[in-house]
Amino acid sequence: MCAAKPKSTAGLLGWFRVRTGWTRHWGVEALGAAMTQRKVLVVTFVDLVDGAGGPARAAVAVARRLHEEGRLVGIVSPSADPEAVGLPRALLYSPPHPLVHRVIQRILSFPSQLSDSTLRRLRETLFDFFLSRSGIMRHSDTVLFLKPAFPRSADRASKAGIQSWVWASILHPHFNRDRILEEREKWRVTGGQAYTDPRRITALERFFSRVDHILVGSSLARRSYLDHGIPEGSVSLLEQTFAIDLRAFEPPMAPHEGEIFRVLHVSQMNLIKGIGYLLTAWSKLRLDSAELVLVGSMEPGIIDLCERLAPPSTRVTGFTRNVARHYAEADVFVSPSAADLHPYTVLEAMASGIPVIVSNQCGISAAVDHGRNGFVYPHDDCEALAGHIRWCQDNPIELRKMGLAAREKARNFDQENFAENLIRAIDEAPG
Repeated sequence: MCAAKPKSTAGLLGWFRVRTGWTRHWGVEALGAAMTQRKVLVVTFVDLVDGAGGPARAAVAVARRLHEEGRLVGIVSPSADPEAVGLPRALLYSPPHPLVHRVIQRILSFPSQLSDSTLRRLRETLFDFFLSRSGIMRHSDTVLFLKPAFPRSADRASKAGIQSWVWASILHPHFNRDRILEEREKWRVTGGQAYTDPRRITALERFFSRVDHILVGSSLARRSYLDHGIPEGSVSLLEQTFAIDLRAFEPPMAPHEGEIFRVLHVSQMNLIKGIGYLLTAWSKLRLDSAELVLVGSMEPGIIDLCERLAPPSTRVTGFTRNVARHYAEADVFVSPSAADLHPYTVLEAMASGIPVIVSNQCGISAAVDHGRNGFVYPHDDCEALAGHIRWCQDNPIELRKMGLAAREKARNFDQENFAENLIRAIDEAPG
């Protein structure tokens, strides 16, 4: 026997909820909560699932803090696991419905002539399209974007009089584009299409022109926006806008001992990561009983660089989920970025008790106290990089002390501090 459809609106909503079970994904329950007590909507573009990386953990930390204060409208992401996030299912919103999202992902994953950068832009565009047409945004006083890629949604917020913020996880797109073009010419390789895609750059420009406030974590980042026409009053330098889960990365129980001196780099390697400079410096050193370990995926151009420049003492592992094992075996970590704002791996290494060597074009270099927990050098100075690596091998006792200092420094960048600083900046802003 079929249940009769109720006549009232409230009854109809309840009937639809029971019959379909879809309302939580389309934000109906979240909207009800938001209208009575919550004010901030958090938007990210990472899957909030168990084992997710640094950006996901940072987003969850912010959302949890807002939820504790009774101010969270919801958190928007491509997909989310309530148990992994630690928030009520009603506050997790995925545009479109996760089933539709999976179908779209499957279609886009079919073999095609589309480049990775084009597929990435299509995913961002679809996410932005559905979010901008959802009802959840209009019940917010503030939208906090943790990914600068959604111009339609930023435009929707602007027209609705909703204050919008973005935690800028990238340098200005024109800065990145120009640096990639320089790197291509220098190393004679292709790559970095995600940074030079004209349509994506246009979308990012439109996004940054729509949001009210841009939060950055370094003077390098702030200057990149000011130099490309963003009003000074719209860009705020916020200290400690980096986040690390200290529980996920800890120093090994016993100090690293071994005959091999290991230099480690971990990233999704593309031209922006400065791998050519690291390989050049490593080739100059010709160290005995030493190994350079490169962990992570590689663009074709980086594979070409390795084939041309990497000496036999270089080991390439490819992508792995067990990054902690490599941190435990390393003596020093190097981030030779040509232009990189938030390489989480630097903080992961520091939290693991490893001294770090980072370029001055790495936004997170602000976390490094030169000579105390690591070294900072000019990004294109291979001689300086080689000198710091050699010093680390020649001074194992001092290096171990630097590792302890790195761990202590990393404590300042735990997720709770990150969430507190970010929310305070929003609360203290005029208007």
